[in-house]
Order: sequence, then C-alpha cells, then structure tokens
Amino acid sequence: MVHLSCRWINIEEFLVKNVDSVLQMLKGYEILPRLNNQGRRPEQVYFSWMRGWVSSLFFTKALAKVFAIDEKDFAITGKDNLANPANFARQPEADFEIKLQDKVLRIEMQSGYQGVNDIKEYKVREARRQSREQGICTVVVHFDIFNGQVAFVNLSTITDDNIHWITRQQMEGQTVFNIDQSCFIWNLRQTPPTLDSIKNLIFEQ
Repeated sequence: MVHLSCRWINIEEFLVKNVDSVLQMLKGYEILPRLNNQGRRPEQVYFSWMRGWVSSLFFTKALAKVFAIDEKDFAITGKDNLANPANFARQPEADFEIKLQDKVLRIEMQSGYQGVNDIKEYKVREARRQSREQGICTVVVHFDIFNGQVAFVNLSTITDDNIHWITRQQMEGQTVFNIDQSCFIWNLRQTPPTLDSIKNLIFEQ
C-alpha cells in the first residue's frame, strides 16, 4: 500500500500503456529473443526487466513531488528503455535525468521485492565516472517494496573504503553493497519527503 498522493488515478490506463503496449513493442522489435543474462531464459529476463521498468514509471509520480518538478521533466537516459527500442540494451547508465537547482542530477531507480537491498558495483563505478568527467551527480532511489520503505543514496560520493563489497550468488555472482538502513527515510504509507529534507543525502558533500 502506498500513500494516496503517490497513486495513479487510472491504474488500468497506466497498465495498458506501460505493460500491454510495451510487450507488443518488444515483440515488434524482436527484442524478447535477445533478452538473456548469464544463461537465464528470455522470459525470466523479461519478467525481471518489466517489473523494474513498470515500478520506475509508477513511482515517477511520487518522485516528481519529492523533487518539486513536473513528471514530464524526467528525461529518460538509460539505454534499457523504450525511448529508442531499436537500440535497446542493458547498460550501466542511470534511468532518468533532471535539472535541479542549476545542476544535472541522474536518478537510478531500483525496486527490491525480497527485503534484500543492494546496489551493484558497476552502478557505483559508472556514477563515479559521470561525476569525474562531467560533474554529474547520480542518486539511487531504492524502493524496498517488501518492507514498504524508500532509500536515497548518492553514488557519486561513495569510495571503496567506506562500504563493504559482497558477492551475491542470487544476483548472478555480482559484486554489490548493502544499503544502510539509515538511508531509508520514507515509509511508502506516508507522504513523500520534501526536497529540503533530503538535500544532505542527494547532494555531494
């Protein structure tokens, strides 16, 4: 259950546009047979990707409130999206980009469904590269659906000596770090936090 202010008025219309129509597009561009990852079947990869894609779009409504912007101001930047389906690919770039206080902010949307809340190492390294080369800050907004809580993590300021890397076998053996509980500042049953309340988490110190 999420707070009333975060819900879509017409959920059926949302699902038709972002689930049914997307599936038809994936079929039309013959993307489904190309979905493979570490030997997993295409239907498994499709389910995992689609679940994350729909969750990201669903919560842009809430994040627009958090960042005090319009929903249309979320520019899609990741290549694993349907802005250009012919070039669909799973890459480390963050999902969205917004302009905030004369700064460019990249937003990586994640959703966790089993109570295990990690961030992959390659996401951190890509964020560092963006910060170093372009001065762009990347923030992970992690929705822990299992526990109904949301974390904000600035990837651009993370260094190897202030986190503990671990290997998750259930995540195809990828190296990750677990999100500290102190980063979870929003209960989904409550109204979204204000920008002022999370500035210390999302901007580089």
